[in-house]
Amino acid sequence: MVRTTSPPPATGQAFPPPDRHLDACPVAEWGVFHRATKKCLHVRCTSGQGRLMLYTRTGLLTVDTEQGLRQKVGRGELVRVASGIYADGLDLSGRGEEVHGLRVRAHAHRCAHVVSHVSAAVLHGLPVPGADLSEVHFSRRGHGGNDLVGDRRLHASCPPEEWVTEAECIRITNVARTLIDVGRTQPHLAAVAAIDAALHRGLTDPADLVAAFEAELRWTGSPFARKALQHADGRSESPGETWARLALEGLHTGQELQFDVYDAAGQFVARGDGGFPELGLLWEYDGQGKYEELRRAGVTKEQVLAKQARRQGRLVDLGWKVVRADRDDLPGSERFRGAVASALWAASDPGSTRPRGSYTLKPPVTVDIRDPIQWGAAMREEIADRWRARRSA
Repeated sequence: MVRTTSPPPATGQAFPPPDRHLDACPVAEWGVFHRATKKCLHVRCTSGQGRLMLYTRTGLLTVDTEQGLRQKVGRGELVRVASGIYADGLDLSGRGEEVHGLRVRAHAHRCAHVVSHVSAAVLHGLPVPGADLSEVHFSRRGHGGNDLVGDRRLHASCPPEEWVTEAECIRITNVARTLIDVGRTQPHLAAVAAIDAALHRGLTDPADLVAAFEAELRWTGSPFARKALQHADGRSESPGETWARLALEGLHTGQELQFDVYDAAGQFVARGDGGFPELGLLWEYDGQGKYEELRRAGVTKEQVLAKQARRQGRLVDLGWKVVRADRDDLPGSERFRGAVASALWAASDPGSTRPRGSYTLKPPVTVDIRDPIQWGAAMREEIADRWRARRSA
């Protein structure tokens, strides 16, 4: 969440007064709702951060001059978050998704088009690691090329109403359509991580994703969207787990996610983020906030770390091989992939012993998307009919 401070007073002037009433718009996971006026955009943070005011240039110039406005920007008292939109005392050092979400909200105040692509994914609260967040994306009516106005990208062909919803009182593409757009236009990891998160949280289902993909079947980038759908698995609980799974693809068959490990007496020992249980190999991704999430009231981080160490010790005593990865491994997968490959080599030795106890698997949450070469004649004709109907509409 972005940090906010009280509005700095101007010499002899004051910022435009805030409106006294806020519409009761739905609260998203990001924890904000807003209401736009002619002079400012009110953003209320529900996580104890206070209220953040986004001011329009027109509103600021009613109480200040051009020179005064430039001086406030130079001193950091005002921060420009979009064309003609400023925030007071805003800290932009947070996560890229949070900063991009703020920019999207600022642009949506002045743009009547539908928020789409990776910008819609951010408003839906979906992770997009490694995505290009330099532009704010909207979809407009009409055909032809896309337009870039400042940092606002306008895509041609506004989606039908069936693919449009609202989040925080802003019109955006729904989750299924958003994921396909992200798959077509963003890196593979960002697309798969977003799809994994949506499936894991139940924000969409495989049938909706297939329908959304078929609606954009012949669009630019659709092969990349198909590849992202084929590699998605809703059992992943974080973008780091998605990265780890993708880093190990093609290394060995039989990779599973979120499986429970039991000792010889049938007592639960641990749940592995992923691994190759048939070979007794388990991998875990230690994200920055993983131990914070495991922490309960009155329990220190050191106590949580000690508990996790005892847990890993029990796994090793049972005969499991454990490989860990963390955020330092994210720039490349060579170290993590090499460590797992070495463990697989040792586990594949005929003389190696398998772990004691047992394990249970969770069913995969995947999207059944077929390649065109696997389509039958009836399906090919159905796709062609849908395309002709769309062109004639």
